[in-house]
Amino acid sequence: MTSIFFLKALFVISVLPSPSLCMQPDALSATNDPKGPLTWGEVNVLHTTDIHGWLEGHIKERNYGADWGDFISFVRHMNNTAKKNKRDLLVVDTGDLHEGNGLSDITEPKRKLSDPIFKQMKYDLLTVGNQELYNSTIALNTHNGLSKTYGDRYLASNVNITIDGSNVPFGARYRYFKTSNGLNIMAFGVIFDFAKANKNITVQKAKDMVKNEPWFASAVNYSKPIDLFVIIGHNPVKQKDEKDPSTLKVLHDAIRKVHKQVPILSFGGHSHIRYTTKFDNNSVALQSGKYCDTLGWLSMNGTKKSTRNFSRRYLDWNRRTFEYHTKNFRGSTPFDTLEGNAVTGEIYDKRKRLNLTKVYGCAPNTFCISCREYGKSPSSGSNDAKNIYHLMQDAAAATVKNTSRIHIPRLIVINRGSIRFDIHKGSFTEDDIYIVSPYESKFNFIQDVPYSKALKTIEKLLAASPPKVPHHGSRAVQGASPLTYWQTRMEALKQIPVVGQILGSSALTPGYTTTDDFGSDGDDTVHSKIPEFKQPAYTIANASFPKCQSPLKKVDFVFLDFLDQRVLAAFRDVGLGYTKKDIKLYAPESFRSRHVLPTYASQKWKTNVTSCELENWEL
Repeated sequence: MTSIFFLKALFVISVLPSPSLCMQPDALSATNDPKGPLTWGEVNVLHTTDIHGWLEGHIKERNYGADWGDFISFVRHMNNTAKKNKRDLLVVDTGDLHEGNGLSDITEPKRKLSDPIFKQMKYDLLTVGNQELYNSTIALNTHNGLSKTYGDRYLASNVNITIDGSNVPFGARYRYFKTSNGLNIMAFGVIFDFAKANKNITVQKAKDMVKNEPWFASAVNYSKPIDLFVIIGHNPVKQKDEKDPSTLKVLHDAIRKVHKQVPILSFGGHSHIRYTTKFDNNSVALQSGKYCDTLGWLSMNGTKKSTRNFSRRYLDWNRRTFEYHTKNFRGSTPFDTLEGNAVTGEIYDKRKRLNLTKVYGCAPNTFCISCREYGKSPSSGSNDAKNIYHLMQDAAAATVKNTSRIHIPRLIVINRGSIRFDIHKGSFTEDDIYIVSPYESKFNFIQDVPYSKALKTIEKLLAASPPKVPHHGSRAVQGASPLTYWQTRMEALKQIPVVGQILGSSALTPGYTTTDDFGSDGDDTVHSKIPEFKQPAYTIANASFPKCQSPLKKVDFVFLDFLDQRVLAAFRDVGLGYTKKDIKLYAPESFRSRHVLPTYASQKWKTNVTSCELENWEL
């Protein structure tokens, strides 16, 4: 039995969408059309994952400028298309709804105002992410809120929560349902083998679940017919090795022991990438980016036949894409729906009310997290000022201070993972604080460290593996490395020759250029490739160093509090026997790592604040 993974090459007439009537008022419009229509099958799935609160979309990035209201309108039109053509369409999400955006993170508790917006999407299947499980209040709110709202559509096959002494399922264990066209589906929802949840959460390892749980055996051997299995999970779809905690393949293999040929569609997340793989000829697994930059599409034909065809596409999250894929089916019907427009207005009002548009300064450049090489500029060979870690050196030197030791030379160690996203040229706002560097780490130090030993200690730190992101109460962003996934870099346009033509535009723009197990044709919109450079595990700032050339004897060694043990270990390696007793607070306790950039912006970026413009990369 063979499975054909295909994407039809179709010649279509250029479809130029009407001017954007929705989105957020200050969002930028995309300039490129998709490469062609989607391939519809008998069953079709739209997939979101790792939204992390980005319901307003990427206001400063053209490729991803649609908001949640646009998405709701798009799904309404896609459902109408499916109904008209007697096709089944499912909409699924695989978790992580906050940590990374002001709309979800500025409130206490988090998601207080973003969840009511999110819940206006009529998902068919959802599951829990690790971000929903760290904090006990957020976990309980998710269980009482999202899980109850969506009922048996909210799946948590291997997660329990303890409430008033009772250990109960976090969501539904499975869902069996029949589609409008008579397809019988059995669905499960699993998280990876997650060991860092709060004390009220129990995550059962998937291998134990499939082996020991009677309910799972009953579901797999269901008394009614099953035409398709759907597995959704907060897991990378591609396992690195047998020790990888991803659990999608575990469920797949357990199902295959009973159902040798029934198709299985899996949907993952967590590692923030676009990727598709297959577990066998009748099973495909899709992963769809992060932060509302990607809408995944997976379709299948031959649900009840021996040969099955699958098609995948990664859609850029913008109005132009959404309008393109519905225009031929909408006819004269406007794209915007009443529900979608209402949600767009709600997002706008809440962002204003939360003061997320407050401007701290006007960023003079785009400072990127990986598209610029650390340590050199392409033209001069000196430090590249547009690398965000060089910016952090300047910002930390200017803002991380101890007034009683202000004239004593200091080295300030900041880990790579403390930066989560790029800073785009233009207004640096309250929202950007949560997007770029949301962490609450304090600044500690050891005083009067011999300078020569301090330099050797830094060498030891740089040679070691980078630390994981800290978890401060509920303010944590775990999971994906910031090095791999930042795909839309406007600076790249100046470095890469622009070639080729696509529908509705004269040239390629920089963006996702995905290669997965099925090739390099999955991106819905063709882009030029973004340069990506590996960054060091730490960046080191220095301040109050004497301008004269006399030998420096001692420095204050400043570092983020969650690095305490790593720093002490590095000191031991160079022969310094410092202990925890030697560590003291350097900056005021109220000044945390998340305050470095807004403080710097307020000091250094006040020029043109009232007329601050975004980076212009239109062709």
